[in-house]
Amino acid sequence: MGLKSMQNMLFLKQIRDENGMLMAFGKPCVFMPVRMFIEMQRELELEFPKKKVREVFHDIGRKRTIRGALFFKALRGINRAFETLSLGSPLVQMGALSLSSTGWGDFTILKSTKDKIIFKTANSPFAYAQKKELEPTNEPVCQILAGMIAGAAEVWKGGRYKAKEISCAASGKTNECVFEVQRISD
Repeated sequence: MGLKSMQNMLFLKQIRDENGMLMAFGKPCVFMPVRMFIEMQRELELEFPKKKVREVFHDIGRKRTIRGALFFKALRGINRAFETLSLGSPLVQMGALSLSSTGWGDFTILKSTKDKIIFKTANSPFAYAQKKELEPTNEPVCQILAGMIAGAAEVWKGGRYKAKEISCAASGKTNECVFEVQRISD
């Protein structure tokens, strides 16, 4: 989470301690290093097929984002899908700002059509943790982020989407992660 976002939520009393439990917007939360997510995924990959574990992490991000985006749409009275999201639209800018201000990286949409979106993020916390705290890898590590992007596409554009990380900063060869989001059904 970005420092400014946290300060604003503390000021608005949206983050508070209730009997030793951290509450944000009335829900219990914990702060834990991103490295723990990576280590959980790696441990599961030792016991289960890697592809399946990565699909599960993708779906966790997708489903969580769908719940949050549907809540936002209802709050704003938005009841339609958008065939394309223009790169400069306030809605797209708000979504990117929301992700970056809550610590998920600095997101930018590079391309958006009806069936495909290309995103990039600088400062993915997953890539950073893999590269700096563990060891660089040529394998993508941002499955949760990919799922979050797919979930956002589903809510805002309609249909079912799958996101694939096509370049990951965890390799140390680049500072950005790039995701291709593809419509897989209507």
